[in-house]
Amino acid sequence: MLDLSPHITIPKNQKVLYRCIQVLLIVFFIFLSGLFLLRLILPVIVFTHNIPNTDPLYRLTSPETIHDTVEFNAALRQDIDHIVLTIIPQNNAQNLAAKEVSVTKTYKALRLPLESSAPILTQKKDAPFPAGALIRSNTEYFIIDTEKKYAISNKEILLAAGYEFTDGKDTTSSQRAFYKNGSKFHMKDMHPVGTQFYDEASNTYLVRSESALHTTTQNKNLPTIIANRESAQDKVSCKLKKKFLRNAYSCNLSLEAVSAYPGKDYIFALKNTEANDIKSVSAKFSLQPSQQNIQSRIGLIKEVLLK
Repeated sequence: MLDLSPHITIPKNQKVLYRCIQVLLIVFFIFLSGLFLLRLILPVIVFTHNIPNTDPLYRLTSPETIHDTVEFNAALRQDIDHIVLTIIPQNNAQNLAAKEVSVTKTYKALRLPLESSAPILTQKKDAPFPAGALIRSNTEYFIIDTEKKYAISNKEILLAAGYEFTDGKDTTSSQRAFYKNGSKFHMKDMHPVGTQFYDEASNTYLVRSESALHTTTQNKNLPTIIANRESAQDKVSCKLKKKFLRNAYSCNLSLEAVSAYPGKDYIFALKNTEANDIKSVSAKFSLQPSQQNIQSRIGLIKEVLLK
C-alpha cells in the first residue's frame, strides 16, 4: 500500500537548536514564576495617611503641627533601605520645593521627657500583674497598664514592638477579667504606661509613666524592650522636588543609616510648614528579600488564609 503521509527529517543541528529553545523557554517561565511569587510575598508597598490601610504591618499617621514643624509617623515591621515620600499641598500656590524632610527611627515612647524621679503608677493592690506586663490566654497576647489590657492585633506587631513570645505570662480567665478591655494594640500605638525599656546608650532601665520616662532598676517580672534614646537624635534627610505636571512634591530617603536601630516608628519631620498646609502624605517602598521580611510576609499570608 502506498504511504502518502509526509516524512519530515530535521537535521541534527536544528534538533539541538530546538531543544535549546525549549530549555530556555522553561527556564524563562520558571524565572517569571519566581518573580511573581517573590513580588506576592515581598510587594511594593504604598500607603497614604488619609486612605484606610488594610495591611496590619504598616501605619502612617496624619500630619500634626509641633511648634514650626509638621510631623507624621510611619510604623513598619519590615526592614527597608529606602522610602519615597510624596506630599500634596492643600493649594496649588503653595511651594514645598527644596524643603527638607528628615526621619529618625525609634519607639514613640522614647521621645517622652526623661525624669530621675520614681514613676507614680496608681495600680490596685490586688492586681494580679504589674503594669507593663505581657500576658496571654490560649489564643491572644495582651499588654496591660494599671487598669486595662490591650490585645495585640497580630503576632508580627508583638515582635515589632520589641516583645518576645516567651515574655508572655499564662493567665486564668479571672485574672484577665481583672483588667478592662482597652483598644487593640496596633503598629501605630505607643507602648502603654508601665512598659520597661533598657536604653543601650546609657546602660539604664527606664519605665514609662503617663507623661514621662523614669530611670529605674530592672524589674525581672516585666518584659524588657531593648531601645536606644540616642537613636532618636540621629536622622537622615532629603529635599522635596516638584513632580512633573503634578501639584505634588517627593523625595527618596535612604534609611540604611537608621534602619539598624531598635524601634518600629519612623518619625518624619518637615520644618516651617503646618499640618493644615498638607492635603496628603503617601509612602512607597519595596521590601528587601531578607529572612525577616520573607518570614513576616509568609506568616501574614497564612493568617489571612486561615481566617
